[in-house]
Amino acid sequence: MKPATMSASASYPASVSADARRRLEAFWAGSSLGGRPALHITWKDATLSAEPWTGSSDPLVRDRDPAYQAHMARMSLRERCLAEAVLRTGIHFGSNIALLPALLGHPYGYTSGTAWIHPVEGIYDLPIPAFDPTHPLIRDLEEGMRQAAAVIGDQAALVPPALGLDALTALSLLRGAETMCEDLVDDPERVEAWLVPVRAFWRELARHLTATARSLGHAGGASWLHTWAPGSFEALQCDAAVLLSKPMFKRFVLPELTAAATSFDYALYHLDGTCQMRFLDQIAAVPNVRGIQWNPEPGENRIEDPRWIESFRAIRQRGLLLQFNCWESRTVEQVIAVVRALGPDGLMFALPAFASEGEAVAALERIERECR
Repeated sequence: MKPATMSASASYPASVSADARRRLEAFWAGSSLGGRPALHITWKDATLSAEPWTGSSDPLVRDRDPAYQAHMARMSLRERCLAEAVLRTGIHFGSNIALLPALLGHPYGYTSGTAWIHPVEGIYDLPIPAFDPTHPLIRDLEEGMRQAAAVIGDQAALVPPALGLDALTALSLLRGAETMCEDLVDDPERVEAWLVPVRAFWRELARHLTATARSLGHAGGASWLHTWAPGSFEALQCDAAVLLSKPMFKRFVLPELTAAATSFDYALYHLDGTCQMRFLDQIAAVPNVRGIQWNPEPGENRIEDPRWIESFRAIRQRGLLLQFNCWESRTVEQVIAVVRALGPDGLMFALPAFASEGEAVAALERIERECR
């Protein structure tokens, strides 16, 4: 297979239609085409059977095994795409949360299939390393990206490893959330002294992974979201912000968010928890944070609920885009309800994978028909 082919005008795999490119670009411009929002619709090709993984069952070993990344890339090719969905494969490491702590030298483990970060004693007294592109973990990830790119060829796009944790959320795990909150009140200068070099490390890591993907012929991005950007992209976040007041968000989160957003061509803010709506005006003022990825608390994902419609309206009124992963826009009916309330402009919905092409096409046709 040859390296993935990108169009001359933007960073899309060759398989993405001109219509899909136009619709995605309209979404990023805060608009829409044809009276419907941008959509990520997929189905699983039943004629392609799943290939069992025959390597180690230890997730800590798999994380660093390039052959595992190549295996997952092969499995990604079983998916078929419709509307604005872009077939892509990512690099699987530490449940998307362990990369930054691991590179800083802190251990992580797995419980019930999910990675967890172990608290570290005396975290403020430990040296923070400079980013090292020759670090063994970086080399493993690079080789995993190379092998995955070789598997997908021009059939799909390669997405760099998701950066996951921001510096403050990493600290909340390494220090313990309650103790970190006490630190923010009792010794904020010490917290900031730790955050500043970690933020710089994060940005160097982001630049390196983006450059590695581009060197392999892949210049677009999706991170772990169900959307596509025709350039480098990350879902920026601060999960620890649920613990903060507005003044604390301004002091401890906005500097990192502002600097991180400039590291990418496109960025959305992963609003982890509806309580983060209190920071909406602060987020909206950050250059290059183009929108919100809606991520409510468990049990609160009925996006057609009138109270959330009002939240969505507030987001759009501030000029922010709004993206929903398939865990929120779970049904065609929910998508239609939100579009009828808000209109189609600046909205992107991903639906759960359908069982067949026929079901996927029927869903697209219904949305197109009922959203006009």
